[in-house]
Amino acid sequence: MLELSDNQKQFVKDAEDQGFEVEYDYSGRGMYGKTCPAVRLANIADFRTEAGYCSDSMGLGYIVYAKG
Repeated sequence: MLELSDNQKQFVKDAEDQGFEVEYDYSGRGMYGKTCPAVRLANIADFRTEAGYCSDSMGLGYIVYAKG
């Protein structure tokens, strides 16, 4: 299981509290194979979190993810 940082734990808690499904194996741009928790969204404004995060547009939606 992926060991989560405090920031990632906050991200996961906020996502789950809002009813989003969290993926734990996302590897974003420049992460060189490292993984982190992520949420896929149609509208990035639908997600609120106290955690630091990054996002990428996938053309038909967004992915929001919490690096270490």
